[in-house]
Amino acid sequence: MSRRIILWRHGRTEWNLAGRVQGQSDVPLDDVGRQQARESAARLATLGPTRILTSDLRRAADTASELGILCDVGVERDPRLREMSFGEREGLTWAESWERMPEGMQAWVNGDESKIPGSETHAEAGDRFAAALREHVTHLGEDETLVVVGAHTGSEDGVVCRPLLAPDDYRALLRRARVYVTAPRREDYGIAQLEALADGCVLVSTPAPGPYAAAALARALDARTVSDDLATALRTALDDPIAGYAERASSLLAPYGRTTVDAVVAERVLPALLSG
Repeated sequence: MSRRIILWRHGRTEWNLAGRVQGQSDVPLDDVGRQQARESAARLATLGPTRILTSDLRRAADTASELGILCDVGVERDPRLREMSFGEREGLTWAESWERMPEGMQAWVNGDESKIPGSETHAEAGDRFAAALREHVTHLGEDETLVVVGAHTGSEDGVVCRPLLAPDDYRALLRRARVYVTAPRREDYGIAQLEALADGCVLVSTPAPGPYAAAALARALDARTVSDDLATALRTALDDPIAGYAERASSLLAPYGRTTVDAVVAERVLPALLSG
């Protein structure tokens, strides 16, 4: 086994439940969040973590401490792993943010993140996190497992982190991996899971309540790997993989190829639009 890094999101807070932006506000876990931390820690403990790293915010540090107690591993704190700072948006809901700072919010959704007073950009938060992670990884020994708690740069639709690898390097890493694990909280329109399937990974995922193209493919390939019980699904993918998974995935992905999509657009979508 080589070095392993696991990114672990903190448990729920009252602000999560209310849809309030947290950023670097030090909001503690609620009762559900503490239970989530305990349950997740019990699963992660089976992976034998040798180091546990967390931001210094209470919701992350308290989540990490549950694993530290189970594994008898000290918890290291690094403020660079804090979530993205949202400045004056922190504590507000999406609707409240638009009501109080409409111009700044419009600029933000248009890609200009500099108009929210006191806020970081995703790139700034990503640079901060990446620098911390690279530094800690250099001290990670062979066959060691590092668990990192916190470190997500936040959006209303899920977790957004700055990639640590160039696209070609990322795809090369996928080709070396056996399993790709993901847990979308809502719908997922991204292509990361499709890329993982294309590069030969077994996809392990939770279901999503909204549209999620990769989930149907994953179920068709091996229904055991799409489950709310990620620990069991992951163990199944590692210990009892289905023969010919990658070859079948390649066949199922054919409709998502550029040539097929271009043909659908040219032969069906454009004629329908023009005839209307």
